[in-house]
Amino acid sequence: MSFDSAIRKYSPFIGCISLVFIAHQRQALMLAWFILPFLVIAYFIELVKCISGHTQWQEIRLKLFCWIVGYALVIGIHEYRAQQDRMQAEQVIVKIQTYKAIHHHYPRTLEELAFSNSISPIKIRFFFLKNRPMLSYLDSKHLYALHIYDFEVDTWKYVIP
Repeated sequence: MSFDSAIRKYSPFIGCISLVFIAHQRQALMLAWFILPFLVIAYFIELVKCISGHTQWQEIRLKLFCWIVGYALVIGIHEYRAQQDRMQAEQVIVKIQTYKAIHHHYPRTLEELAFSNSISPIKIRFFFLKNRPMLSYLDSKHLYALHIYDFEVDTWKYVIP
């Protein structure tokens, strides 16, 4: 097997593994959606080759299965991360509400709260908007989206600026 044919044969597997490693980064799910139209076009061409008899179905099915598993892993990683982020934000909200119940005012910063090792408020931001306390964190799937919690209305808002 020549180097060129080996690259052609194993490139979908290498691409799929690369996609999983790259797209597990925060807000990188958009990269996976950017690649998807190119994959659809490539596999449509492969389907035409299979129908005309130039390619075997077994190769195409294995490569397509690899990409499907890769996308399922990427989506699963981001769904898990979104649930963990929301759970962590909910824990911070409880801490802030407890602080307000004890001190009768909201903390000025998150540093005024005592966090355990299980909660890292690094990606969570607490701020005042027109004297209204707000808490926000970045969405794990969309690059610029935020989840914002309004303490006065006690609701979450999903904001895409």
